[in-house]
Amino acid sequence: MGIIFLWFQLKGIGQDLHFSQFSNALLHNNPAEVGNMTSDYRFNGIYKSQWESVTIPYLSSIFSYDFKFSPVRKSKNHIGAGILIESDKAGDSELKIMN
Repeated sequence: MGIIFLWFQLKGIGQDLHFSQFSNALLHNNPAEVGNMTSDYRFNGIYKSQWESVTIPYLSSIFSYDFKFSPVRKSKNHIGAGILIESDKAGDSELKIMN
């Protein structure tokens, strides 16, 4: 059993998005925040270009849109729905990810 668990540990992916203002990427940090707002809808976009001194810099970006709606008119309860698009390109290595 321990060997199988070790095999799954070695099969990981090492690329992850990093932002300086990570608290502004609400849906990236916590998907439970979808629809948790005082307004009816929210747009969010973050772009980061890292290490400009290398030939091809690292580029990371996030775009999200979420909204809330109430299935019962004039109710305080609501349902949230949204979309999150993430893109990361790691310089010369041509390592790319898009979710």
